[in-house]
Amino acid sequence: MKGHLRTALLRCRDRISVPEREARSRLIAELLRRSAWYDGAEHILTYIAFRSEVDTRPVAEMVWRDGKRLWAPKVNRAEKAMDFYEIRQWGDVVPGAWGIGEPRDAAFSFFAVPPDEPAMLLVPGVAFDKRGYRIGYGGGYYDRFFARWKRRCLSIGLAYDVQMLPWIPAQAHDWPVDGVLTERGWRKVPASLV
Repeated sequence: MKGHLRTALLRCRDRISVPEREARSRLIAELLRRSAWYDGAEHILTYIAFRSEVDTRPVAEMVWRDGKRLWAPKVNRAEKAMDFYEIRQWGDVVPGAWGIGEPRDAAFSFFAVPPDEPAMLLVPGVAFDKRGYRIGYGGGYYDRFFARWKRRCLSIGLAYDVQMLPWIPAQAHDWPVDGVLTERGWRKVPASLV
């Protein structure tokens, strides 16, 4: 069932024009910036947008301007895992697995912040529901990362409003995100501050 939903929703997302995606992505970044959750986070872990995903470049630029630390995932395909490494500028990002941008040679520090330093994890997805469950791309990388770090990061799904579904089938290994933000605002509001 998830496979059929994934295919249909990717087509729907791909139909949004590039200028419209750019405008919606900037709006999502601004809505995030105005939130208490962003304000309280010292570390922002973000995906590097690929294809028609919500573009995270406006978020990255905002994080750097605001003096926060920005982290991006580097995939280890052999172990089916990912870890986050700090990026300080766009020159720190190179094409990685599947052509998706990732930190260059893990040049800077590995994400392992103390528990008293609040962190926010921005999560990509093909679709989300109002409970925070998501359809990803099928690799399970974020679910495995959540299993290790969920209690240390407030997780926020970024999506266009057309990616919201009333309900997504979830399995025991699926982890819901704490909040979902679209260009129309918060579709799932996080229960607590970071």
